[in-house]
Amino acid sequence: MAGEQLSQEEIAKRMQLMKDNCIFCKIIKKEIEGKIVFEDDLCIAILDISPATDGHLLLMPKEHYMMLPMVPDEVLGHLSVISKYLSDLLR
Repeated sequence: MAGEQLSQEEIAKRMQLMKDNCIFCKIIKKEIEGKIVFEDDLCIAILDISPATDGHLLLMPKEHYMMLPMVPDEVLGHLSVISKYLSDLLR
């Protein structure tokens, strides 16, 4: 509902529901098969199931974040470094 104020408890419940139903979280937890091309403690890269081009990868943090501003700077920095590494490998 527009203008609805949610309690912190309700926000936490909704975030958990999103995580529980997220296909990417399920791939990260190995509940669903994914073609993993890179993985470390902070992130995972998988092949896209409908690639736009050869080498189309999805790189994501292992922790589910609702919005980009919620991703810690150190995780964003790590994703940037890994993105460059994977891009160099694909060339």
